[in-house]
Amino acid sequence: MSERLIISHYENNYGGAVKRLNLIGEKLAELDFANAAGFLINGLKREELIATNSM
Repeated sequence: MSERLIISHYENNYGGAVKRLNLIGEKLAELDFANAAGFLINGLKREELIATNSM
């Protein structure tokens, strides 16, 4: 595999997952868990797990 192909694979696959995970983390940090709806917390935590498993 060429270096260019490896870099492209990393940026397109893992780079996107890292960006997504960071965004989800920001949303969770802003969330008021005491007053947030359960489905919202559940959805964000589910997406966090999916993004983590993508790396």
